[in-house]
Amino acid sequence: MSRHFAFVFLVVIVHGPSAHAFNVLDKAARQQNLIDYMASRSDLTKAEKATWEKALRLVFGGQALRPGDDEGITAAKSVLSFGLFHRLDAMLVVQAAYDAKNDVYAWVPPPVAIKYQALALQGKKPKESARLLAFEFPKYFDEELAPEMIQWWTEQLKSGKVNPDEEPRMRRQLAETQKKMKPRLRQLAYEGAELKAMVDHKRAKPQQVAASLDDLANEIEDSLPGQAATGGGQLNYYDLYARLSKELGLKVEPPPEPETMAQPEPEVASEPEAEPEPPPKPEPRAQPKPEPKAQPKPEPKAATPAAPAPAGGMRPPPMAGERLCSVYNGWQSVWAGAVSKWIGTPYLFGGVDKKGIDCSAFSREVFRDTVRVELPRVSGDQFRTGIAIEKSQLKKGDLVFFDTLERGRITHVAVFDGEGLVAHATSSRGVTKEKLENRWLQRAYRGCRRLLQQ
Repeated sequence: MSRHFAFVFLVVIVHGPSAHAFNVLDKAARQQNLIDYMASRSDLTKAEKATWEKALRLVFGGQALRPGDDEGITAAKSVLSFGLFHRLDAMLVVQAAYDAKNDVYAWVPPPVAIKYQALALQGKKPKESARLLAFEFPKYFDEELAPEMIQWWTEQLKSGKVNPDEEPRMRRQLAETQKKMKPRLRQLAYEGAELKAMVDHKRAKPQQVAASLDDLANEIEDSLPGQAATGGGQLNYYDLYARLSKELGLKVEPPPEPETMAQPEPEVASEPEAEPEPPPKPEPRAQPKPEPKAQPKPEPKAATPAAPAPAGGMRPPPMAGERLCSVYNGWQSVWAGAVSKWIGTPYLFGGVDKKGIDCSAFSREVFRDTVRVELPRVSGDQFRTGIAIEKSQLKKGDLVFFDTLERGRITHVAVFDGEGLVAHATSSRGVTKEKLENRWLQRAYRGCRRLLQQ
């Protein structure tokens, strides 16, 4: 492979900068060296900037002043961003950023180098080296990283950046990785078909599902380049679903029809309405009667909360164009308990219980316990549920999303707990609550979604 990586490939692996989050691939940010990048961060105090600059100069030496458009330095910025968001030890994070930079110089694709160090900072450092993950990828398959790997090697092969002697092996590995992604892509294609059916049958307006269709098209395009080249609105999701089903030897379900889709429960009022008292009977004028003594009114019975889910168990989360999930009387008190019981639980990437839990598993468990809604497992998929809302509209039970790597993708999720607080699982402090207005959260903020009818 050529010694030089064309920097354009760093840009094509993301879907574009967020409207909210800072992005290290932004043209202006890309020009900054590591010292300037740290000095420009608005979420750090003067003393904190001095601590990080000292660590950068100690570990990177003169390379801390290397131009920011260097591929290795750009990867290092993403690792630094991750560590800063999770408020990890400066020296530990800077060393991880240095290792990511060196991995890129050793031919490891930047997405792999960054992901590898992020896992290491979360206590889940892979047993294999980043180089093995990059060059023996089907053997060490990771569904979350696969789209970046596929697009990286597709672009490298297309532009002739791969050594001719290695090209047959890389094409074989690329095909094997794409094959392993097909079950996931089949699911995404059917989701797209459902959203399109809602528009076709006037169950949703095109603008309501446009963002979700674009996200789906981008993810499919990453793993099957050329399939979504015409954009989310033009991709025939059902045809792709049917083709992938046949290739996998799975049953092809009929095209989705809104009339047959699972309907959300009828909306339940948050407060029970009092039954009107019957009007008093008129007294005869000819025979007036003395007024009866006032009788004490019986104490009203406490309202019985409605069941949080139908008899079948968990409910799927609402997608774009669908009605939000109904809630039951008293759900907010149940929510408070569901959040508080996790506070202090240590962070563990991939963890799902009290021994350790990660951010998307935490939000999933809270929704399970409170409203019996089964969220997707990863934060990027949770970002496609519900409806988009503005930060000023946040209510308890909404989801808040972040781009901790500052590369234009969702990597972290929190639940809004009311009164300006979010609860989330962080690498440094485990499950905790903090103010959404904190600078390190605002810098990485990407958007909010509402799933519950309140």
